[in-house]
Amino acid sequence: MEAALPSPNPIAHLEEVWKIYRLGTIDVPAVRGVSLKVNEGDYLVIVGPSGSGKSTLMHLLGCLDTPTSGNYWLRGERVADLNDSELAEIRNRRIGFVFQQFNLLAPISALRNVELPLVYAGVPRPERKERAEAMLARLGLEKWAQHKPAELSGGQQQRVAIARALVTNPDFVLADEPTGNLDSVASSEVMDLFDELSRDGKTIVLITHEMDIARRAHLIVRVRDGLLVDAS
Repeated sequence: MEAALPSPNPIAHLEEVWKIYRLGTIDVPAVRGVSLKVNEGDYLVIVGPSGSGKSTLMHLLGCLDTPTSGNYWLRGERVADLNDSELAEIRNRRIGFVFQQFNLLAPISALRNVELPLVYAGVPRPERKERAEAMLARLGLEKWAQHKPAELSGGQQQRVAIARALVTNPDFVLADEPTGNLDSVASSEVMDLFDELSRDGKTIVLITHEMDIARRAHLIVRVRDGLLVDAS
């Protein structure tokens, strides 16, 4: 039976989603029947220990992987019905990714790194330069626009990564352990930035195993053994 289309109000809606990996002859469930809604303006943290399924959940939300069963709607579209090029466009334009490892390209400047999603989106060069410069300025990095990643501190590199995630004005920002490679001072600065973005109305989904990070969010979703065990 075809599942009924949910309310279009949530940005993202997981319904009874399972993700099962096949290892040899063994099925290993990484996510088990999770239902979750992300609404406009949410500041939501998914927290759990290593191996809890939170990274798999992040990959599903980010359309980096597809459910084995269940349904995922993004802005009312059923993700399973989309082809590879449509999924690629969603990842580039509608979801802003921030990773623990920064994932900046070393040979090019901070400005060019921030421009990259706009290059893939086909935005003309003058416009993408203007938008990237404005986003770096918003994050206090205008003086570092021409510096390469190796010339920046860890905190500055992560801010560049956040600027890159925001430059397409995505539906939501998906951040996977964004402070994992930072010292305590830089971690606090990056989380202050996420707090500010939330106050400005940006929708944020953040993955972490650290409760002191999680407590800064409006909603904490706890996962364990692939199950959503609590939301508060």
